[in-house]
Amino acid sequence: MATTPVYVVIIKNNSGSSQTIDELGVTIANGSLKTLSNNYTYSQIADSDILRNLVALGSLVVNDGTADLTATNGVKYLTYINRSKLETEFASKTQLSSPSSGVTVDWSNIANAPSYGDVLWTTPVLYKVTSINTTKPTTPTLNDICVDTTLKHFFQWSGSAWTDLGACAATNRVINLADANKAIYATVDGTVWVTTGTPRDNTSVMVNNDGDGRPAQYISDLPTSGWMKIGDVDFAGHFDGGPNKHNAGEINVVNARTNLGIPANTDLDTALADIDTKMGVALIKNTLDMSYDQGGVGVGRLINATDGAVKIDRGAATSASFEIVPKATLPTTGLSDGQLDIKNGFLCIYDASRGKWLSVNRNTFIFGRKGNSSDQYLSYYAGNLVSNSSGLRLIRNATITGLTIQSDTISTFDISILKNKITTPVVYTGSVLAGYGISIDNLNIDMNKDDFIQSLITALGTAVNPVVILEYSWRI
Repeated sequence: MATTPVYVVIIKNNSGSSQTIDELGVTIANGSLKTLSNNYTYSQIADSDILRNLVALGSLVVNDGTADLTATNGVKYLTYINRSKLETEFASKTQLSSPSSGVTVDWSNIANAPSYGDVLWTTPVLYKVTSINTTKPTTPTLNDICVDTTLKHFFQWSGSAWTDLGACAATNRVINLADANKAIYATVDGTVWVTTGTPRDNTSVMVNNDGDGRPAQYISDLPTSGWMKIGDVDFAGHFDGGPNKHNAGEINVVNARTNLGIPANTDLDTALADIDTKMGVALIKNTLDMSYDQGGVGVGRLINATDGAVKIDRGAATSASFEIVPKATLPTTGLSDGQLDIKNGFLCIYDASRGKWLSVNRNTFIFGRKGNSSDQYLSYYAGNLVSNSSGLRLIRNATITGLTIQSDTISTFDISILKNKITTPVVYTGSVLAGYGISIDNLNIDMNKDDFIQSLITALGTAVNPVVILEYSWRI
């Protein structure tokens, strides 16, 4: 007995011409209808792209057994289980299981997904090992764990000997600290260990025994720090006064600071006591010399007086506020403008512009003459002793650093500063051109002990009541 299909598809053709549906091998004449669901399966009808296109164009009309459908609804009626559309618009289970299939699933559409800040977990490892080698390390540190591939065993350093932790088994995994990337290594036979690849930043892993015989959680911070411990079953109660709390003597300082002079692996109690002692000494007995060498030889010598001048107040004390120990010779290396030192009772400053040490104090020689002067020697200290035969004799080496020349009237004249009662060598020769005088502050003319200085208005021009002042410093 025939049964009526659940899915009824009647196709009417009122287009004015015959319409052929190639996938079904059927032609529907103009003005006729055909019940396709009587001859074709559900999927055959739904998979016919030509049928859907003719319905969409209005060339054919779909009747669902009850009424004629519009072109839009007719297409929908034929499309509900269309395989082509399913393959185009829906991802298969296989595609969703394969990241390389090109199928993209938006994270925001996944319910109960973890946040992006969550760590990336990887398969747990047994140990963190310092080496995977045919022999054990010769300079181990307390609690170091290694893989001896000759014996195919794990070993841990107790501080005096290697303790056997057991045989390496297939599928064992370890963090290899000897690897440049601190990568996780795996083995199939205990002899050959192969890296599983460079850990991604933020990868988290459980370590079954991280040296203390208990598990701990680590997270990768590559390449900065490698693996950092972020959780330990021993943490609770160890540092908060709980039942597992430690005495300071049970906690070792591994990376001690060199400035403190505390050896590595010193227990915390000893380290704190040493720091306390050093701080006490520093607070009570710290000296300027210690500050000078703080952080390295001479590193602390600079004072940045950004908030006011450095001030030394000796109060009511009878001792001096400041002292520079005199030296027999002045420095010759590491020289810089403004450096101070003391020699032969003179406070000296290094003058970089003149390239020499000079006394801080400056002195003056004065020459002058009343009335008109032309081709005449001037008197020293503006008295009556003319400098043509005598002069101002130096009691030690000196450097002339500047001079001024003044006349009562505007005039033009030449002036020469001579030494030792001879016209040569000339210390200075200059001109005053149509003015009252000149000033020069950058002279660098050396004179020696027992030289004496003379001043001469030359034949060119006449000076009225001329006065010459020479500035000099002792050249120590």
